[in-house]
Amino acid sequence: MPATTTQVALGLNRGQLGAATFTNAETLCWVAIQGGGVYGNITSINWSSERSGTTIDRWADTNGVNLYNYARAFNQTPAIILLASQFMSGTQGQWAGGAPSSHTATQWAAFVDETTESDRSGNTESVAALSFLYSGSYDSNTAPNVTNLTDPPNGAYLNNATVDLNFTATDDQATLFNCSLYTDFTGSWLRNQTLADVAKGTEINFTKTLPDGTYTWNVLCSDAFLLTDWYDANRTFTIDTTTPAITNISATSVTDITAVINWKTDENANSSVNYGLNTALGEFSINSILVTIHGVLLSGLNATTLYYYNVTSCDTAGNCATEGPYNFTTTDEPDSAAPLIQNVTADPYETNATISWDTDESSNSTILYGTSPTGLTNQATNINYVQEHILTLSNLTPLVQYFYNVTSCDPLGNCNSSSTYNFTTYDLTPPSVTLTQPGSGATHEGLTVDLTFRVADNVAGSIPNCTLYTNASGTWQANGTQTNLIQDQHYIFTRTFERGTYLWNVACQDSQGLMGWDTNRSFTVTDLPVTVTLISPEDEG
Repeated sequence: MPATTTQVALGLNRGQLGAATFTNAETLCWVAIQGGGVYGNITSINWSSERSGTTIDRWADTNGVNLYNYARAFNQTPAIILLASQFMSGTQGQWAGGAPSSHTATQWAAFVDETTESDRSGNTESVAALSFLYSGSYDSNTAPNVTNLTDPPNGAYLNNATVDLNFTATDDQATLFNCSLYTDFTGSWLRNQTLADVAKGTEINFTKTLPDGTYTWNVLCSDAFLLTDWYDANRTFTIDTTTPAITNISATSVTDITAVINWKTDENANSSVNYGLNTALGEFSINSILVTIHGVLLSGLNATTLYYYNVTSCDTAGNCATEGPYNFTTTDEPDSAAPLIQNVTADPYETNATISWDTDESSNSTILYGTSPTGLTNQATNINYVQEHILTLSNLTPLVQYFYNVTSCDPLGNCNSSSTYNFTTYDLTPPSVTLTQPGSGATHEGLTVDLTFRVADNVAGSIPNCTLYTNASGTWQANGTQTNLIQDQHYIFTRTFERGTYLWNVACQDSQGLMGWDTNRSFTVTDLPVTVTLISPEDEG
């Protein structure tokens, strides 16, 4: 009979862990092992054969990657020696009959119900069952520890598409079984790459090349006993390889001794002007604030003099763009005119408002504001010299009227202020309702029930109305309303029910018509227990 190949497949609880093949003179056998799986540091697998020949031991992980491959002669009972990482890679399992105590060697047998042999022509027949003896040891029950995601720092901005994601992990074993990188690179949180036999206490890295974007990552490490550990919290980083686009470059508010260089960028970036009396430039004026509307003051200039300049902006990731050179000529007279303020507008929201205006020359920005026209005690400023002014007022109170004016001063200190304007913030948050009694799933003895709640809102004042909803009638509907409720006080709807289980909730509406609910609660109503009192005849005892 021509030579055929016999493959022994180690099929355990959670999938095939590996395979061994050997060649002999007669049969092709597939063997499936039934029963419990294996867990721990497997040191050897032994089987018996009635024939002699040559074996090729090829052990593969669940992805078919060869981890152990060599050939040798055998005579009936060859021994195969495996490392835990070679045998267990990418798998999970468990001890048959429960895990033994630490550092205890254990042997057990798994038996095959049926073995089918076939030749190359496809002829098959059943043969006697074979048995396999496993030897293993359980060396640890301590999970590894991912001690740090060392680089990039959390929230970092990177201007290189290739990034090293570095981490360090420890364990009580010499090496960790594997460590996997988890990311949202594809838009979903998935395992991205796995490294096997990771050295403990050593900085390890995954190298990735990514498009521009913001990403989240973490590392999960497993030891030989499939005990795992994540780093404490996910990390984020942003890759930005695009330089800012610079437009609208101009020299404004030019006087005999000053000038303001203005430009715009399509993303937040800093501002730098390199200027001088010729195209070699050499003098710098820098503003490190990240903005999209840029204005840099040049001072100490000479009257009626030609100056050259270029502009540079760098974003958070360090991508820089430069435009120039351009030029301007200073005047022979100082500037005594104040900026002209126009187009003042307010765009309010719930707790903030954006104020904008224009000036006819480059100037700084100041807003005074408050809750009365004579009490403008709060201030917001921007020292950049621009002609398009935008400032945001923060930490405002919802549904409150605010008054404000704006002031702009040019580089020579000529200032102008607007008249007083006003705006009202919005209320976009519904009331917060808390159901207090009865508790969810509670049982109430007696058919009359007090349904207790309280309500609060982000705007001061009373709550116009709160309505009880129940399914007492068989359908979900309103069952009474209370009006003009004081915030954070307890209120009660008292209702009588038949025996049974009910749902209830309370909907409260604020002055803007916004409706707030709690989560539906359930309760069960039962009769009061019956008390029997014996009156006559009296106890003779």
